[in-house]
Amino acid sequence: MLIVGPESAANQVKEILASSQPDLIDAEFSQERGQIVWVDRDAKLWVADVNRRTGSIVPSDGKGQLVDPAALRLSEVVGLTYNGPEWVPAADGVYIAYTKFLPGRPRTLVNARLAIARQLADGTWEPRILQPELARNAPYASNDPGDPSPRITYVDPAYNHFWRDIDRPAGEEKIPDVPQTPKSVRFVNGARAAVFVAAAFGVQQVFRYDLDTKQLEQLTFDDGDKDIETVPWMWAAPEFDGSFVLMTVVDRNLLRFYRLLPLPRGGLAWLPFDQREFPTGATVWSPEPFVYQGQSYAFMGLAVPPNNFSSEIWFVNLNELRPFMRRLDDPTLFKARMDPEAFVTELGPFIYYNRFDPTKVPGMPLRPTGHEGVYRAHTGLAQPPHMVGPADNPGPRAVPSGL
Repeated sequence: MLIVGPESAANQVKEILASSQPDLIDAEFSQERGQIVWVDRDAKLWVADVNRRTGSIVPSDGKGQLVDPAALRLSEVVGLTYNGPEWVPAADGVYIAYTKFLPGRPRTLVNARLAIARQLADGTWEPRILQPELARNAPYASNDPGDPSPRITYVDPAYNHFWRDIDRPAGEEKIPDVPQTPKSVRFVNGARAAVFVAAAFGVQQVFRYDLDTKQLEQLTFDDGDKDIETVPWMWAAPEFDGSFVLMTVVDRNLLRFYRLLPLPRGGLAWLPFDQREFPTGATVWSPEPFVYQGQSYAFMGLAVPPNNFSSEIWFVNLNELRPFMRRLDDPTLFKARMDPEAFVTELGPFIYYNRFDPTKVPGMPLRPTGHEGVYRAHTGLAQPPHMVGPADNPGPRAVPSGL
């Protein structure tokens, strides 16, 4: 039986304002550091804290510490690179990867460069352009805590896709057969591999590229175009003893999960074993897997006709015996909601997202002029029992395993 909506009174729909800063858009959360990173309208790169006890952004305007005074503007994130700064977990801490433009030159993709910032022992940040200085932009990072070889994927001005270890200047490699689009190529969490979609006999299918062996493998062969608007994800799922799970969006509105399973006549293949289907005509946006307390979940935005923009935030589990689909936002408020991100507080996991008033600029619901701030909604997952205690003793911090 599929459970749709709140499972109990503990999961009452509620949206909490986390920050009303008008240009705090596309923030990335670090569970490890308890911080966000983002760029403002003036090209300044900032980090700020997330209070693990309450979930509040501190300070509320997001301008906790200036990392780089000349990175990229919010408008360039939205309309040029299509991605802002990213956290990069590493063995010696956490880096920030981002796009930076050469000073005194036109702010075009030809003059964009990859940059890395690291925090020094005195707490200040040291930004630098990655060598060699090539026309590259929009880095996406690996997400393996304690990784001795952190890496990024990124594109050139023609949207050819590359990857490299951040500490290997001569290690850039082009990823084969990736379509030339701004869509990101994401690393597999827990393996030195990447997944993406490409056409195979007229159908969009998922491929996996091994970074070390250079082998390219087609994973999906079933009907339905995969990730037309989105990207596939793969992670080590604790509920399957660390075996990898692939998540993809089929025909825009069907969330399908695959595992490497035995075939009747021998051998193994990536086969679908679970799925979550949204109403016909709805479009899934920005889905992302999330692991909490040994279980896998996924969160996403949903565009429901007649709207062609993401207006709802949904949360689903990966559990064949007791599946659920849960809407987290307030259905009585007509809003645009986009770019969901997860963060675990001592009250349990919240999903953070940007909220817009779609009536501010008719026909352009996601314009910054309609931005109402960063909001958060509780997932309905309870905090671990060991974290329930007196108000003056919040207990240990919650750190999710995996993603």
